[in-house]
Amino acid sequence: MFFSKTDSTLFIIVESLIVLSLILNAICKDAKKYLNIVFSLLIVVLCLYSAGHYAEIVFMTNKIARISFGVGFWVSLFLIYMIVVDALKNAGFVYKIAVVALFVFVFVFFITGGFLDKIDIMREFYARKGRFYQEISTHLYLSFVSVAAAAFLSFPLGILAYKYKKITEKVFAVLNILQTIPSIAMFGALIVPLAYLSKHSAFLSNIGVAGIGFAPAFIALVLYAMLPLVRNIYAGLKNVSEDVKQASIGMGMDSIHLLFRVELPLAAAEILTGLKIALVQTIGNAALAALIGAGGLGVFIFQGLGEASNSLVMLGVLPLVFIAVSAEYVMNTIILITSKRIHRHD
Repeated sequence: MFFSKTDSTLFIIVESLIVLSLILNAICKDAKKYLNIVFSLLIVVLCLYSAGHYAEIVFMTNKIARISFGVGFWVSLFLIYMIVVDALKNAGFVYKIAVVALFVFVFVFFITGGFLDKIDIMREFYARKGRFYQEISTHLYLSFVSVAAAAFLSFPLGILAYKYKKITEKVFAVLNILQTIPSIAMFGALIVPLAYLSKHSAFLSNIGVAGIGFAPAFIALVLYAMLPLVRNIYAGLKNVSEDVKQASIGMGMDSIHLLFRVELPLAAAEILTGLKIALVQTIGNAALAALIGAGGLGVFIFQGLGEASNSLVMLGVLPLVFIAVSAEYVMNTIILITSKRIHRHD
């Protein structure tokens, strides 16, 4: 199942739950989404228990044994995630929060309760606990600061692209070119000019600008985040109804009041969608910043690849995925609330 050996009873239980779930889904179509949530949760609990139980048995007989989750476990976990997402697709906001909280509680319970302490990924975590918290803080800081800076630059640029048609194509041409440059190439291209500037400017050197580290990672992430932001600001403003604009002008609004009181509020949902795309993209790209000494969760990913340690790779990947999915979920909630407010005022 998930290991080279496993408890046959637990295997039979999990397989029976899957079959029972399929049968009940065919019979009780109205309760399909609730059944999928319940069975998914039960399978996750059994899988985690099976993993921890087997690891304890092996560790008692061989103290230096390394017990890792197999490919089947991660594939199953991904499929369960897809099933839960589908089941929550048309669910209410409170129900979604409750289900997500329940799954998070199960994972937190097994992790903090010590049930998975003998699993290799948890042993890697305990061996690098202090470093893990440091790198996850660095990753979050680098991601959010980069997106904030990109939003600060993209907001006026998107408005200018919307207002002045002559520069629209030029703005998007430059941003599209930047987007096509591979991340590693972008980081590498910034090393020499930033090292030169740092060497010849005491001010830049004093504030921490260097050829490697935070500065090149920050600049590259800002440049990558700008395209989705500028594109959605431009598209959101352009999609505002002409009838609404003309009615506002007829009420005596000038271009400034029209922009800030009518166009931007109506384009808010689309602008936030661009912010969501930029944020999730930046959280992923920030992992590559470890290659130039900027830190972040990429440290564990690349160290694990160098040591051929799947558990160390997953120690970086899992929190990265969790942060990205959480950020997307939070942004989707904000977008939904914003869209409802816009439609209520229409």
